[in-house]
Amino acid sequence: EIGQLAFRGCKRLMNVAPLPVIDSILAPFAGCECLFENIVDWWSDEVTDEEGRSMFHSELMNRFQDYPVHDICSKQSYFSRAKAMEELKAVLDTEPNAASRVDVLEMTPFHLLALSSKPRICLFQMLQAVCSRSVMELRDWDGCLPIHYLCLN
Repeated sequence: EIGQLAFRGCKRLMNVAPLPVIDSILAPFAGCECLFENIVDWWSDEVTDEEGRSMFHSELMNRFQDYPVHDICSKQSYFSRAKAMEELKAVLDTEPNAASRVDVLEMTPFHLLALSSKPRICLFQMLQAVCSRSVMELRDWDGCLPIHYLCLN
C-alpha cells in the first residue's frame, strides 16, 4: 500500500504507473511538486470515469494501452536484455511507426527508455533505426528531451 506521505519531499517525479487498488490516486503524490502541479492540472479530480476513479487515474492506468512500443520501453528493465529486444523487434516488425508516436504525456519511447533506472543502449539503437531524427527531438509535456532524462538518471 502506498501511504499518504510516500512522496513527501519529491521534486521531479516524472514517470508514474499507478496501481488499480489505490483509492485516492492524488493523495500520495501531493508531495511531488512537479507531478502534482503539471500533470494533475490536466485532469480534474472531480471528473470521474465509469468506475468512479479520477480521470487522472484512468488516463495513467491506460497510458500505454494503444502504445505497445511505449509499454515495452517502460517495462524493459523488468525483463532480460534478450527478452526486451525480442518483444521490441516483434512490434517494430509489424508496426514500425509505433516508435514515433507520443503518449498522453507527449512522451516518445525514447523518453521512457531514458527515464528507466537501467536504460539499455541496444533498445535506443533499435528505435533509432526506425525513427527519424526529429522523433528524438520531440519535447514532452514538461518541455524535456530524452537526453534531459538521461542526464538526470
